[in-house]
Amino acid sequence: MRNLILLLAFSFFATSCKTQTSLNFTVTYTQPYCGGAKPTPEIIEESNQPKPYANFKLFFVSKKGKTDSAVTDDKGVLRITLRNGNYRLMEGWKLKKSTPNGQPLSDYSLECLKTEWGKSLQTISLVKGKVVATKTTPQPLKIHLDLPCDYAVPCLEVKHIPPMRE
Repeated sequence: MRNLILLLAFSFFATSCKTQTSLNFTVTYTQPYCGGAKPTPEIIEESNQPKPYANFKLFFVSKKGKTDSAVTDDKGVLRITLRNGNYRLMEGWKLKKSTPNGQPLSDYSLECLKTEWGKSLQTISLVKGKVVATKTTPQPLKIHLDLPCDYAVPCLEVKHIPPMRE
């Protein structure tokens, strides 16, 4: 009887260990040219090229509300170990219910921010140790962000737009 209990405990432990999977995400970003002078075609082309998003903290929120996080390395690679399940990938400012660039909440439309706080970058499903691709995320291990200029972040009401050239 004792051996049977030990065998069952070991098999349960072995099964629970298999439900955790190590994943490597590649995180890139693009950002439009945000300067004041008229950009050259080369500058515009360079701004449209995806770049590794280094030292970016990303949060994985499960359906039960459990949150895990990881930070990308210098090459934009994020390594994390997760259990099987569904996750929403979120930026920290959304979880903290703050603003995207640290400005005061009074500079923003609060109703608009409430909507933004609920938006995830993407969702992933981890089934039997494999990330499942969907129509909305055909490459779930690749995360790309289109970063706005500081004066064009969502919900910003107090805009400091640089003057247009004449």
